[in-house]
Amino acid sequence: MLKRGGGLLLTLALGAVAAWPLWADPGLINTRAGGDSPFLLVRLQQLVLNLEAGVFPVRWMPDAAYGRGYPFFHFYASLPFYLAAALKLWGLGYLFSLKVTQSLGFIAATASMYLFPRRLGLGSLPAAVGALAYGYAPFHLVNIYVRGDSLGEFYAFIFYPLIFGALLDVARQPSARPVAFLGFSYAALILSHNISALIFTPFVGLYALVLFFKQPRRGVALAVLAGLGLGLALSAWFWMPALAERGEVHIEEATTGYFHFSGHFRGIDLVQTSLLFDYSVNPAGNAFAMGLVQAALALVSLGAVAWGWVRHRQMQASVTALLPVLFLSTFLILPASRPIWESVPLLSFVQFPWRFLSLQAFAASALLAVALQELPSRFAPPSAVIMGGSLLISSLAGLRVDYLAIEAGDITTERLALYEHFTRNIGSTVRQEYLPRGVETRPFTSSLFTTGKLEPIVVEGALSSAHLQDRSAGEQVWELEVDAPTARIAFPLYYFRGWRAYMNGQPVEPWPVEGSGLLGLTLAEGHHEVVLRWGTTPLRAAVELVSALALVAVAGMALRGISFSRRGLAVGALSVGLIVIGGGLAARWTIGNAPSRVDDLSMDFRIKPYLHHNPEGIGFGAARLLSYEYSAEQVAAGASLGVTLRWAKLGWSPLRAEVRLVGPITVVEELTGVEDVLAEENIALGGETTRHRLRVPERTLPGLYFLSVRLFDARGELPPLDGSGTTYLRPIRVIAQRPLKGDEPRLASMGESIVLSAVETLQIDAGHLEIRPTWYTTRPLARDYAVSLRLYDAAGRLVAARDTQPGYGFFPTSVWPVNELVSDRLSLELPAGTPPGEEYRLELVLYKVADLQPIGVARIQDVSLPLFDRVEELSPEHVFSGGLSLLEVEPLQVSWPQGEPVVIQLGWGALAPVRRDFELVLGLKDDRGRSVYQQPVPILDAVPTSRWPAGAFVQKRYSLELPDDLPPGLYHLTLGVREVGQAQVLGDEYTWKGEIQIERVQRNFAVPEMEYASGVDFGGNIELLGFDVDRQDALLLVSLHWQARREMEMNYSFFVHLFDPSTERILAQWDGVPRQYPTSRWAQGEVVSAQIALATKGIETGRYRLATGIYDPRTGVRLAAQGENVDQDRALLIEDLPLP
Repeated sequence: MLKRGGGLLLTLALGAVAAWPLWADPGLINTRAGGDSPFLLVRLQQLVLNLEAGVFPVRWMPDAAYGRGYPFFHFYASLPFYLAAALKLWGLGYLFSLKVTQSLGFIAATASMYLFPRRLGLGSLPAAVGALAYGYAPFHLVNIYVRGDSLGEFYAFIFYPLIFGALLDVARQPSARPVAFLGFSYAALILSHNISALIFTPFVGLYALVLFFKQPRRGVALAVLAGLGLGLALSAWFWMPALAERGEVHIEEATTGYFHFSGHFRGIDLVQTSLLFDYSVNPAGNAFAMGLVQAALALVSLGAVAWGWVRHRQMQASVTALLPVLFLSTFLILPASRPIWESVPLLSFVQFPWRFLSLQAFAASALLAVALQELPSRFAPPSAVIMGGSLLISSLAGLRVDYLAIEAGDITTERLALYEHFTRNIGSTVRQEYLPRGVETRPFTSSLFTTGKLEPIVVEGALSSAHLQDRSAGEQVWELEVDAPTARIAFPLYYFRGWRAYMNGQPVEPWPVEGSGLLGLTLAEGHHEVVLRWGTTPLRAAVELVSALALVAVAGMALRGISFSRRGLAVGALSVGLIVIGGGLAARWTIGNAPSRVDDLSMDFRIKPYLHHNPEGIGFGAARLLSYEYSAEQVAAGASLGVTLRWAKLGWSPLRAEVRLVGPITVVEELTGVEDVLAEENIALGGETTRHRLRVPERTLPGLYFLSVRLFDARGELPPLDGSGTTYLRPIRVIAQRPLKGDEPRLASMGESIVLSAVETLQIDAGHLEIRPTWYTTRPLARDYAVSLRLYDAAGRLVAARDTQPGYGFFPTSVWPVNELVSDRLSLELPAGTPPGEEYRLELVLYKVADLQPIGVARIQDVSLPLFDRVEELSPEHVFSGGLSLLEVEPLQVSWPQGEPVVIQLGWGALAPVRRDFELVLGLKDDRGRSVYQQPVPILDAVPTSRWPAGAFVQKRYSLELPDDLPPGLYHLTLGVREVGQAQVLGDEYTWKGEIQIERVQRNFAVPEMEYASGVDFGGNIELLGFDVDRQDALLLVSLHWQARREMEMNYSFFVHLFDPSTERILAQWDGVPRQYPTSRWAQGEVVSAQIALATKGIETGRYRLATGIYDPRTGVRLAAQGENVDQDRALLIEDLPLP
């Protein structure tokens, strides 16, 4: 066994060793695949700004959300960041403060686990081994070295053993000091990571019950309740307002898609199979699992504990209670626990079942110490060495740490704002959680990035001037001049309870501006000083007082009975002095000035999206980019920018360097499929320098743009050696103004102030149609509208659609300058095989996001698609003469009402250039092989087949117009090809392998049985009686039952949408007519049923909504829906549909 005090010293040393990778490089640990470590910088810097401004407790992140702020700290437990902030305010730099905080987390976690087995009565050696297993548990290391930003969850490891140890102390001696320590530990857990507190609290209750039944004294129960109550009171300032006000922010996305628990269970992959733990998070890696050595020692521990029970016929209750912690935490990671996850309230907010790995590691480590204690004394030391050594090696040998080369001067508000903009994050969240509820449209930018400053928006009235006089984390001071009797102003600050407004020293009531969620004020005419100041609310003030009183109580209980000698006070004062002096020296070492250089800064979206240095340059294999230089840091639209790159060439092969000026949407091209390239130049790398000249188009919108660098050899692109993807240099600001001249065309009016001046279309390749609308607004806009693009073919069928914001959200309507042209570029992805033609129709709709109500519609006729889609390899279903081949045949359905056209979709391919003009002959044959009907149709109206190039691929729908008297029955579909003007079909005709059924039209007036009743009325014309829902593989089968309320002349279209309720994004849809039975033929009272199949393959795991509606295909306007479960003129079929 270890000497007195040796176990604790060993444990502290082991904790320090686990933290060593933090100090192996002066930069920040970089994580991306499993988490975003720069979030640490965002949270710490914003917390420090609040504290420096005198704001405490901190609830608001002032510079996040693109400068408009949001209540991040109001909902995110941040105790470790307060510790790091204290170190920063003490004089240490941001990086040094974070590393000290992380290191203390490692040391404190191992120390707390050492103390817990000691409280169980175990020896120092077993306790040290248990502490080692805990501190080096893979999930513990993952929180720092893989997830990166999970500092709170990492700190929760400290408090699990402390809470259980405190419960033991209270059970043994229910006095003031143990109760105070229990309350402090429980509060610290809640304030460090509320999700960890949520999953650990039931086990706290279980452990307390076990201890109570061991010593069933009333005083023990009261002391435990008092301790936990003190913990809740101490932390009430945080959790009470967060729970009470959670409905005032967007949190619906926190548990959908990737963040839904159903996609993160662990089955056979709960335990890694390699001896060395694999920390990778790529598709082949699984860092959120148990290590093989960790799992093996857990099994050994269970065996040893069982043997100890058999040998002694008893076991300490405090040890026995650890078994359900281990078993239940493991079970809740497995898919078998899904019913629990689906039924227990709040459990879905845990998001990832593998978060229970932390509790599993706690119980397994404590039991390992118990198992080692059971060994005979002569076997304990060698066993401890073997166990500890295997844990150390398995946990550390496979650890590969990456670093972000940044300095103290690189951590600024501007750099953090750039990181937010580049990654499309909001603050330090990847979605829009915690944005105030009044924010209708998820933001991607603000005027901070388009014009370089935050500006108020005039909702009504007139404003001649607005100047931001002062701005801090808790206050904004504005000078404004109002030129109207009254003006309604939206300030660049999101409204949230707690913000106070003062006009000329007098309090005024702010309000959330509709649509934008910005803080609004009504001002009278004249000059005003407006002060916006962060304050509190009655609820927050009350619980903050409760927490303050609880803190006083805990301090008093903890210090009760302690006496301080003069010598002790002197030693304490000396220690404080040494700490202050040491902190000052550390501060001088860790605080830097401005960044040492800017000519080596780069970022990439895949691995290192924070702008960082490259001391050794950026390696591309055949050459290394050492530095770069711009001719200017900003450039006007229409002017040129010079970019000089300095290279170190490592070989003799010819190379070419490319520099592109791109818009922000291009950075996430892999996610959006959109490129926005403004200018590019590719030149040969002859010497050590390449000089590029990029001319910025005159139509370019103002804002931040990015410069990408790529290197090519004769074989193609040479990617960066570190796998980072496209390299981006520091951004450039483009200055642009295009004031109205007064003679601009007016294509369509969108509401009261927005005008669509012109629309250009250009098919840039076979798969994309670029749409270039030009807009202007005659007054400022506070709302960010969305734009819907719909492309229809000559028959009125929908070909392609996209819903987005102008500029893909990077130049939304709220930043549009007044009376200036705004030239946008949007892209529609065309389906494979879209036929060329000149009779397409584009519909452009501007609408409100909240209710999807359009404010304006423009229809552009005669849109041209001149390009053929091409495929390199054709797999023909049938080959006709002249190089024309049939690739696929797909009837839209196999059963058709008598008298209705049979609609089929055909895929054509050209094996070689087609030299002659062909037409298609559609036909039906009866079951005896006799032709009963034939109809010639053009293969492609716009482009005769004689102009088809080799490799052309075309998909097109055809209608076989059948006579009304064609007898019902089964028929075979035939396809033939002949030259235009000729009667004879060339070669063999093709007979589809399936059968087409023509059904006698039988009107049905009987209401069928159905799983769900509805009763929603659509415009007084059609009633949705009800529906059925079934699943078949990757299909969602929806059977709808409609009834005509009256006879109709209009042929309406129907839709079924599967969509994300938080974003309204449609994931699967069907548009058409039930059974191809037009509504103009429905009789009053007739019931029409149809089954719709929605493909769900590829949809992320989550909870979604299913809705249906009816619309006029000529205008796109929906029929008014009335009834229960109606929203935005659609019937909500299922409001909470889990997938898969």
